[in-house]
Amino acid sequence: MKYPYKTFKREVSEQLACAITAVYGIEADVKLEEPKGMADVAYPCFSLSKQVGESPLKIAETLAKRVEGKWIARVEAVRGYVNVFVNTDMLAAQLLPQIQEMGDSFGSQEEKHETVIVEHTSANPNGPLHVGRARNPIIGDTLARLLRFGGYRVTTQYYVDDMGKQVAILYWGATHLDMELPEHEKEDHRYVGFYQKAASLMETDESVQREIEEIVKRAERGDRT
Repeated sequence: MKYPYKTFKREVSEQLACAITAVYGIEADVKLEEPKGMADVAYPCFSLSKQVGESPLKIAETLAKRVEGKWIARVEAVRGYVNVFVNTDMLAAQLLPQIQEMGDSFGSQEEKHETVIVEHTSANPNGPLHVGRARNPIIGDTLARLLRFGGYRVTTQYYVDDMGKQVAILYWGATHLDMELPEHEKEDHRYVGFYQKAASLMETDESVQREIEEIVKRAERGDRT
């Protein structure tokens, strides 16, 4: 998708490249900057100065006189930079109809042929679900949508944390500890106490630690008993 502002930048780059070749007889890789509040795009002349043996200020003044085009409103030489401003009438004339035509897809980028994996949510099974945990799926889904909009192929993944040491601690606590479960709490809240107590015992009792480690090994072997 060709956006008008990209057309403006391409015209500026081409004009600068032609001017550099015409004046200094070399081909230069024109890299534009976008300085906030100074210009729409700017070309720093410092690297070129080393190549041609001329001051950046003089180069900027020379090039600024040669850069012109239908997308360019004005050009200024400022402290070794060629500052270029877009023709806003031209920009609006092409941009507004494009926005109306593309609707919500305006701003999307061409496919980059790159795949990005976004893992999000992946709630901890040992802790209660709460409003704070809703933040991760919102952030993850937003990032995935933005990346797709930017042209990336996106795969979202959820890590089902249903095995490993944390789950083994919870399992050991639920099967070995005699604790009274609060009747009126949510199910995910009721079992937090088992995990907390078992984790505390594991730090002080080596036998508990060995039993939990054995549970982990059995799970890794695929033992469902």
